[in-house]
Amino acid sequence: MVSTIYLSLDSVLAGAALCWFGLPKRYWLFASSAIGFADGFALLCGWTMRNWIATTVTPLQQVVLFVGSALAATIISKKCANRPRLLIGATAFLFSVDNLLAGAQLMSIKSAAQSVPTAAIFSALACFAGLCVAEPIKTRVRPQAWFALASLAAGIRFLVP
Repeated sequence: MVSTIYLSLDSVLAGAALCWFGLPKRYWLFASSAIGFADGFALLCGWTMRNWIATTVTPLQQVVLFVGSALAATIISKKCANRPRLLIGATAFLFSVDNLLAGAQLMSIKSAAQSVPTAAIFSALACFAGLCVAEPIKTRVRPQAWFALASLAAGIRFLVP
């Protein structure tokens, strides 16, 4: 259960990145829900593909996957700044890669059934907290630095194990 909560903490960075990428406040509830749903769904997908994922993904491939996801989140956010729903969906997908790999480690349906709703709820709450914490920082920093802060948050999330 504690590891599920730990998996959800990256959603704080997802929320902060979304805020700094310029997500309007009216999309915050949608963003929190999408991040939570994506994390829970990724855990479930990882559990269903556990035999395939657990045997074929090496640690080096995981690092490449995380770094690629961080770069993709940064590039997509720059291109989709005026389309908030697409930005939210792409960020939710890219920040749930770790949950997909963690889901492959779940052994039983009982552990999956307990982990999926817990991860979804905690991820949604963590995303909303990240949005709320990042907003005051955004108001104090010049607008040109928002993208750099968001890219830094995305990079830290994927480079720190």
